[in-house]
Amino acid sequence: MSKSRVQKKFRAIHAYIRMLRRQLTNDPEALVITGHAVLRSKHPWQRRFAEDMFRRAAEKGDPAGMVSLAEILVDHGDDTVAEDWYRKAAAAGLPIAMHNLGVLANRRGAREDSTRWFRMGDEAGYPDSALALANMLGDTAEAVALLRRTADAGHPDAMNYLGVQLQRSGDHVEAEIWFRRAEETRSDPLFQCNIGICCVRRGDHAAAEHWYRKAAVAGGVDGMDSLAHHLDEQGYSAEAGFWWRKAAETGDVDAMFDYAITCDEQGRSTEAEYWYRKSAMAGDPRAMNNLAILLAERDGNDAEAESWLHKSAAAGFIRAMRNLADRYQRRGDDHQAQYWSRQADAADKNPS
Repeated sequence: MSKSRVQKKFRAIHAYIRMLRRQLTNDPEALVITGHAVLRSKHPWQRRFAEDMFRRAAEKGDPAGMVSLAEILVDHGDDTVAEDWYRKAAAAGLPIAMHNLGVLANRRGAREDSTRWFRMGDEAGYPDSALALANMLGDTAEAVALLRRTADAGHPDAMNYLGVQLQRSGDHVEAEIWFRRAEETRSDPLFQCNIGICCVRRGDHAAAEHWYRKAAVAGGVDGMDSLAHHLDEQGYSAEAGFWWRKAAETGDVDAMFDYAITCDEQGRSTEAEYWYRKSAMAGDPRAMNNLAILLAERDGNDAEAESWLHKSAAAGFIRAMRNLADRYQRRGDDHQAQYWSRQADAADKNPS
């Protein structure tokens, strides 16, 4: 297409946009609907156009426009101005605005404000606010009551969270009932994995594998990891390794470490090093310790090995402290050996 034809096309598009703006100016609801339709595109100019639509609706007093504009402002990192629009929408009675004010308050560490907004959102009938409020309240009777009310109203996430709370309190039978109700309401790998955990607890390992596998096949990382552990315990190490690798490839740090151990045990040291290193760089002190041992034993790379041991020990991993003590003892550095031995003993007596 020639340059002149491209320019004509863009002029026609902009003329259409100007005409559309004029037609929508007096209809805030249409502005919001058009803005959301345009937002489906990833092109920056279309996002700017959507923002303009939302702003026009918001400035005309439309609460939905205020919320939509605030959401875009949050994406831009402009939380302060977004909060102003959310407050206006909340004053107009929009529950989602109350909820999002709770989210922003929680993000900046204002716990009391966050709890107040979530409570207002819940009272206005917004289920996500009930879940967030229950999370803020922790393991309390009020949190359980909130979750039970929301779960009874048919909210699957509340059913699942209620199951988690019941598990913590030791009521595993009712917990499984709620996990199953959540899964029947909405198929979700997290719910499926939780059912699997309940099956293991009551000794039904075949049912546990069924639910773990269902969660894993659906892409649930917890399901992949749980299935891998289950298969490994049953002696199916090859398939366990397959699922650990799948989970590791999603970026799950625990799975990276578990897969590295599998590779290490099978003598695949290059692959083990790769996954230990990824897990270590993601902050797992166990991986730091194991990477150090692998590097020292395979390559005699004492400098890097010792560096990883120090990082692992600094993160509180007792085995790394003892490995450092042994290393310094062999080197004849009694002072450092005794220091790390004392650190390990103290950490052993006072686990965090």
